[in-house]
Amino acid sequence: MIAYASQAGVNGYMMMYLTKWKRVAVLLLFIWIVVTYLVISPLRCEGTSEEVVEFQERLKTVSMQLESLQQQHSKLISQVKKSQGRRIYSNSKEIWYFINHELTKLMKGDPNSEKIQAILDQVAHRKRSLLSDQQKLQEMDGYLEWRRSEAANVSELGCGFGCQLHHIVYCLIFAYARTYDPKVVSLPFIDSISKKPKFLPLAVPSDLAHRVHIRRTDKVGTEAAFHSIDEYMTHVRDYYDQLALTQPVEVRRVYLASDDSNIGDLIGYCKRPGECRCKLGFYGERCNKCIPLPGCQHGYCNVSFECICKEGWDGIFCSEPMCRSDCHSTRGFCETPGECRCRLGWAGATCRDCQPLPGCQHGYCDKPLECKCSPGYTGLLCQTPICATGCHGERGYCRRPGECRCKVGWTGLNCAQCHRYPGCVHGTCNRPWECICKPGWGGMLCDEELNYCENNPDTCKNDGKCQSLESGDGLFRCQCPSGIKGKYCEILPESMTTPVSNVTQSTTENSIVVEVTTGVTDENETE
Repeated sequence: MIAYASQAGVNGYMMMYLTKWKRVAVLLLFIWIVVTYLVISPLRCEGTSEEVVEFQERLKTVSMQLESLQQQHSKLISQVKKSQGRRIYSNSKEIWYFINHELTKLMKGDPNSEKIQAILDQVAHRKRSLLSDQQKLQEMDGYLEWRRSEAANVSELGCGFGCQLHHIVYCLIFAYARTYDPKVVSLPFIDSISKKPKFLPLAVPSDLAHRVHIRRTDKVGTEAAFHSIDEYMTHVRDYYDQLALTQPVEVRRVYLASDDSNIGDLIGYCKRPGECRCKLGFYGERCNKCIPLPGCQHGYCNVSFECICKEGWDGIFCSEPMCRSDCHSTRGFCETPGECRCRLGWAGATCRDCQPLPGCQHGYCDKPLECKCSPGYTGLLCQTPICATGCHGERGYCRRPGECRCKVGWTGLNCAQCHRYPGCVHGTCNRPWECICKPGWGGMLCDEELNYCENNPDTCKNDGKCQSLESGDGLFRCQCPSGIKGKYCEILPESMTTPVSNVTQSTTENSIVVEVTTGVTDENETE
């Protein structure tokens, strides 16, 4: 909001000093008349000494007034000095508001809050002292006298437009000086009325007014600096605190200009004093918040019933998260913005790789939920390595492709040989841990040589055959021909009609078969 002033209003400050010069001219004219009278009157008539004394006193008084006016005129300061004085006054307050705001924030939850409060009290005291000194300087240059004069001449018609338009400072003087409504300052919106005449200056000199406005970033600008809303509200609190010292303050409000075009709309109304009812689409204590589109989940609104999605969300109701930019459109999905989750059967950062069958150990896939075995492996889940060629399927196994490890009790390149009993010397095995002695050897470990018969060839009689045995079994055994008995085959049968020479025999294990050539009898005998 920009305000403009009429030429008469803008030159009000200078008119005060023109009035002073008129007073000086009148006084000079009066002095000239008095002097002329004093010079001529003795010539015309003789006067009393009392009249002379009286005129002398009047002349002395006029001279003193003239000297005072001359001194006052000599004390007038330049416009540059006035501008700098106002800047010093404004900057002094800004420093206080900044320090007060920042230290107040630090006090929250700080164990040194009492020390910070002590610093604030000291700074506040220095601020009051500094502003008091600056106030005295304003009294010396006649600024306050001009403001009081203008306030006395302001009508109660408020701030008008056109030729009735007052300087914005007039409006502020009117609002603060009058007693009927000191709580609300109402300034006209003149930007849209007409184009500013070229001869009219700015309503508020840049160095005179506190340039306050609110941007959409919720920042408040004073001079060239930007402050937060909380810091600016220190201005408001100080003003109302000072106002409360002289009169009751029921409501504290502040009206600020904004560059947001939506704020100008009338979105609230009232049916009773003091209430604020919101129009359709708005809510809040002051009806300053818009209602988004019903169902809007992750969005906001600038005007009623719209749904502007926050970053990372899409859709009419801003309910659809926006996945990672390179996430596959059909194979991937997301539940929060920026992520990429893969559907069943797909994998990878962007869901472009197939996912093998769950449990697939040494395989890969060309399509989802497939398990193709890598070379050297087999099985449903490619969990079984393929052993070396020729490795016995039951007696051997492998942990890596191409190897052949034998199970317990088997050995050999392909696990085809059994392990003999440990310590077996002259024996073999058909199954693990056996010790089958070779001919001529005996004992548990086949380490005992069976040579009794070789060393005693005549042990068996009557054509009996000698078999060497272990010492525990008697060292030898004679296999006697049929009909002959005895350990050494020494007992012949009592009746034998056929000579022994005509008898042939064949032996089997534990038996002797005797065949008689005469054809008389055949006999099988088991010894």
